[in-house]
Amino acid sequence: MTSVHDGEATALGMAMEQSAGTVMIRAYVAPEQMGDWTIRVTAIEAQVEHATPGLQSYQLATDVYAEQQQARTWTVTLAIPRVLVAGKAVQLFNVVVGELPRLGFLTRFRLDALALPEDFGPGPGFGAAGIRQRLHRPHGPLLCRAMRPAVGVGTDTMVRLNRDVLNAGYHLVKDDEVQVFADNRAFRQHVEAMVAARDEAQAHSGERKGYLANLICEADELAERWDIVKTLGVDGVPMSPVLQGFSTLSMWRASGKCRSLPTTPSATC
Repeated sequence: MTSVHDGEATALGMAMEQSAGTVMIRAYVAPEQMGDWTIRVTAIEAQVEHATPGLQSYQLATDVYAEQQQARTWTVTLAIPRVLVAGKAVQLFNVVVGELPRLGFLTRFRLDALALPEDFGPGPGFGAAGIRQRLHRPHGPLLCRAMRPAVGVGTDTMVRLNRDVLNAGYHLVKDDEVQVFADNRAFRQHVEAMVAARDEAQAHSGERKGYLANLICEADELAERWDIVKTLGVDGVPMSPVLQGFSTLSMWRASGKCRSLPTTPSATC
């Protein structure tokens, strides 16, 4: 990040803003109570090149700021206590980023990396081995084709495309992420047709085939669409944690509905 303060003051300010900034209130809070809830600064490194300002500055035109040094760029590493994030995706980003971009002394902020413990939050339910087992293909490449064109053609055309691709040797076909459905009724009709195409190709080829239905949708559509894909026997669904909420995947995972590892920008459940 780029800051008008020195590296130590910048790092401490960030740590205090995102954790227990007050560690002592006489007769109420003692420092020894707050150790588990405070972010620690583990590294501060000055960068040679100055970054171009990337945030709207909140600085005021006061004598205090006028006397401060020109903004400099620092790389800061913070250690966040696990109790502060509780293994939850939304809380993780709430703590890691949260209100940092609004701090008046920061003129640029970028999150470079997150190092998470292996047991943080829900993980993969079956991974590549499970996909191979589902498709009865223990060796060799797994070929998956995205629906093209994603929009602008009728269902009949999409059915023929999917069926022909699967008959030609592909193992999976998937809806494209930008496919759009006016409502859940249109979504059901599409999924029914694609599942039928998958089953026809499976019967024709004698091989197990798979179909992934696009589940990137509005929050009020998600539950019903999940029931649709589950009832109709879809093999998997792309979702977008960034658009639909970081906790969407963990919510389905906790209820036994989502069993795969998030990818970027979407995830397969």
